[in-house]
Amino acid sequence: MPIYDCLIQDTSSAVDSFLVLLQKEQRCNCFKQNSLVTESDRMKMVDWCYKIAEISQSDSENVSMAMQMVDRFLSKSSGSTQVYLNDRSRFQLLVITALYIAIKVNDSMALGSDVVSEMSGMYSVQEIEAMELTILQVLDWRIFAPTSIQMAHNILSLLLPHVTLEESMWGLILEEVRYQTEYAVRDYYFSTQLPSTVALAAIFNALDRFDSNVSQSILLALQALLFVMDERFAPPPEVFAAKDRLKCLVEGRESTEEAPVASETPRKLEAGSTSRRLGDSFDEQMKSKNSPKNKKYGESSPRTVTTTC
Repeated sequence: MPIYDCLIQDTSSAVDSFLVLLQKEQRCNCFKQNSLVTESDRMKMVDWCYKIAEISQSDSENVSMAMQMVDRFLSKSSGSTQVYLNDRSRFQLLVITALYIAIKVNDSMALGSDVVSEMSGMYSVQEIEAMELTILQVLDWRIFAPTSIQMAHNILSLLLPHVTLEESMWGLILEEVRYQTEYAVRDYYFSTQLPSTVALAAIFNALDRFDSNVSQSILLALQALLFVMDERFAPPPEVFAAKDRLKCLVEGRESTEEAPVASETPRKLEAGSTSRRLGDSFDEQMKSKNSPKNKKYGESSPRTVTTTC
């Protein structure tokens, strides 16, 4: 993967882009205990979307954008959106149409509503186009919000000037981070987390798969960034709970299997002079003053949070 197709080389642009994404990111909360549609149903539809993306040679990131659209739509408290959680046929139409919108907006070769109708085998062109208008109206035409892979790319862009690695190694890291974030789309739990939290979980898990000579320099730079921007990210226990759950999902563990303690970090880092220098550098980049520095990413957090996956 050409890294500069994903990462922003200009530091100032990377900072500006990241701050904008942080302001726009949001959590979703749409599934209720009494809903007919379940999280399992959602996962099946995500898998179907990935198959359609593969068949149509569409960017798999469109699936992430589509499901974020779906989750934000269902998070609206109005009765008109809640009916989609109590009717599987309507829920399927919602997901299919969201994918259609994502592909139409992002891909140079968009799928027509007639093609999507044929692929679904269930819904007419008129039903898909009517659902498209409903989605746009409910979301006030704000169809896209930051995704976890976008957040991950921006975080890694901020680290790029501080880490010396071959471009080919950056490419491998980006591929693994993308793989992790694509898996996260399948689990509704990650929709309830900030995209930046999922991005950090994916980056930590990706780096765990590389030799320490490769991962250590990135982890050190990442620790410095988190040290400076501590207030802007979710608390460390949330990040590491997401990391552990994502690791379980990727490794295919059953939901009844106990995950590692969430507060255990991917790798312990010493807060030495190098990290302080990097922290000063990031502090200058982000123009962040008087940010609290009481939480230490990369060090063990209090062992109070656990999760299962």
